Amino acid sequence: MIKISAGELSGGVSVFADPDPFYSPETTVSCHHIIKEFILPVLKPEWTSRV
Repeated sequence: MIKISAGELSGGVSVFADPDPFYSPETTVSCHHIIKEFILPVLKPEWTSRV
């Protein structure tokens, strides 16, 4: 889980997926994609080349 705050604003993100999607369309592959393509570039752009 990540919480980001700036002044009076704050937001958070968490990612959880089972290896086998029983009732959720979220998979470990889709979670990895979201983290790599959308979350990490905002938090730390230089990390995306290592993921």
